[in-house]
Amino acid sequence: MTQADSSSKIDLPPLVPSPAQVRQARAAIRMGQRELAKLAGVAVTTLNAYEREDRPAHGSTVVKLRAALNQLGFTFDDEGNVRLENRPKP
Repeated sequence: MTQADSSSKIDLPPLVPSPAQVRQARAAIRMGQRELAKLAGVAVTTLNAYEREDRPAHGSTVVKLRAALNQLGFTFDDEGNVRLENRPKP
């Protein structure tokens, strides 16, 4: 890394929800990966790789997962907490 590269580096916030938070949320409502992937509009293999931390996820994937989990009533914070608020009726 050159000196110019290091001065232009920006720190991004942690991915929210993190892979652990996604697993925790799914477990809380006993939802399978297929169901969450379908709701979020991502491939099951993408969700599986994200949860296992096999490869970095695209920002758009994390945004879709967060939107789907928010729709299910989950909220997240930067400290790793997952909360299930009022869960919508199916």
